[in-house]
Amino acid sequence: MGYVDCDTHVIETAKTWDYMDPGEERLRPMMNGSRWNVEDLEMDWPTPMARKWQDVVFPGTDLVDIKARLRHMDDFGVDLQVLFPTWWLLYPVASPAQEAAMYRSYNRWMAEGTADSGGRLRWAALAPVRRMDRAFEDLEYAKENGAVSVFLLGQTHGLSLADPTMFPLFAKAQDLDLTVTVHVGGDLRNSRRQPGNALHANMMTTPGAFFALLWGRVMDKFPNLRWSFLEAGASWVPYVLRETFRADATGAFRSFRDWRDSAMEVIEGRKFTIACQVDDDIPYLTELLGPDVLIHGTDYGHLDLGADPDGMHVISNELGLDGDVARKIVDTNGRKAFGLDPAFNPAPAATVFDIPDEILAQGVPQLATQ
Repeated sequence: MGYVDCDTHVIETAKTWDYMDPGEERLRPMMNGSRWNVEDLEMDWPTPMARKWQDVVFPGTDLVDIKARLRHMDDFGVDLQVLFPTWWLLYPVASPAQEAAMYRSYNRWMAEGTADSGGRLRWAALAPVRRMDRAFEDLEYAKENGAVSVFLLGQTHGLSLADPTMFPLFAKAQDLDLTVTVHVGGDLRNSRRQPGNALHANMMTTPGAFFALLWGRVMDKFPNLRWSFLEAGASWVPYVLRETFRADATGAFRSFRDWRDSAMEVIEGRKFTIACQVDDDIPYLTELLGPDVLIHGTDYGHLDLGADPDGMHVISNELGLDGDVARKIVDTNGRKAFGLDPAFNPAPAATVFDIPDEILAQGVPQLATQ
């Protein structure tokens, strides 16, 4: 039995924008060699760092040679990957029209690029929440073409996930049996202007989204919808639960046992999963949340703070976890998180268990070149 890698990535190319609707071609990014221009942003893409990742460490991130990506998955015993974007983690687009056009082209690129993977490369669709008519069309297309989830950041154009504006999207995802996946990310331009805000603007939006959904009782409104929270680790979960439930309806503070009991009452029966990382306190989190909540994603395609290239093997074999708990984290819970067939096991037994340090080092350029 292999693994389900719940958080992996593609790196967009110029071809990503070749699928615009007729009449919307003017909304594609302007290209000048490797320079991309989108609204007020001009930059090299892929970045030197991203080029290193896709050329040296992680094959197939541009969806050109997916056979190489599948061979890499076979080496590590991975049955299936769920694919997320890279560009859209970093650079929101202000214009609703341009965002909708670029989202649609991205979704079509993903559908075409993963079509020959034998169902092993599934993906998260982009939905323009400020154009809900377009969002519905895109989700229907995505569901028919291999998507298993809807990609969202913890905040979308300043909107909390508890904002009623988002509810039609959640209802549509529920109807289509698509998981809502909340991934770390934010506007990198803001973080570069104020580096001290990077944690708040990029990582903490995911815990913040979890808080918003619990605080607003949003999960109650969509009882059959699955939710997943990715790449922020899971060490934040106790803090968010405490802050959500430490006071009762009158505002009176509860004891530790009171808020924990209240949290467990709300959590029980809710369809959500949280991606842990290898250095989280997994035994404690499993005791708190139960054995069916934690999943894992290696961040395949990236080498940054959220990446655990050998994470599946580490969780399975090197942390001293109970075998059944480890198996749930690296396989069973991920299948439930995305509605995947538990009998889909195409990968052979793993023959590779870690990426050599000398290979990893080649994928991490010096800061001055990034």
